[in-house]
Amino acid sequence: METSNTEIDQLAETLMGNCYKSQASKHGLYQSFLFEKEANAKQFFIDVFRFPEVVSVSFDQSL
Repeated sequence: METSNTEIDQLAETLMGNCYKSQASKHGLYQSFLFEKEANAKQFFIDVFRFPEVVSVSFDQSL
């Protein structure tokens, strides 16, 4: 079963984050999320893997 982008967006919103960049490619959809609190970003990093089509997540503190 494929997850809709809405479900991943809702997970981010639950953790006080939002998608600020979304890009489709031949390999799939790439999304960038911004969180106000580092702890929430780390929780999203863990929770997002419950969606089977998520294969890669990176964490960038530079923003």
